[in-house]
Amino acid sequence: MLQLLSQIYITQVSSDKFKNRNKTYGMTFVTECEIVSSWANLTDTARLKFPKKIYFNDETGKKVSWEGKNVTGDSATPPLLMRGDKIIIQLGYKYPIATTSSSPDAIDTQVKEMNIEFAGYVSKVTPSQPIEIECEDNMFLLKGIQVPDKTYNGTLLEMLNDLFASARKK
Repeated sequence: MLQLLSQIYITQVSSDKFKNRNKTYGMTFVTECEIVSSWANLTDTARLKFPKKIYFNDETGKKVSWEGKNVTGDSATPPLLMRGDKIIIQLGYKYPIATTSSSPDAIDTQVKEMNIEFAGYVSKVTPSQPIEIECEDNMFLLKGIQVPDKTYNGTLLEMLNDLFASARKK
């Protein structure tokens, strides 16, 4: 029988207000997961829902809970999740494979196959129950570039290089 597996990694990204945000959280479950990938949209998106009363692990293996924590950054304490945090969603299956031995004591082995289905950034966090996280791929970074109010007379490539150069300086 196939068993659905999920592994979600959220890596905190420091900000001007919270400089010490550098933890990574790993979650092996999700209530709902919707990933939309289409060339027509230009941006791949993901939407995740998690129950509020759960435990997940940080990078050291320590159990962490949403309960009593600043989930989205509405106070002076560093939040668990913020817009701009990195996210990786892996999905896969675990299934048994019978051994080739004819012995009645032979134990089936479990095969676990996981694939990265989405990599991007947290674009929105809704802290109400259930906690909902919306994500976008690398287009999220491009949407954050401030376009200067000037006329470009060169090629499209020159314009993009200028925009990216100004974004890297920030």
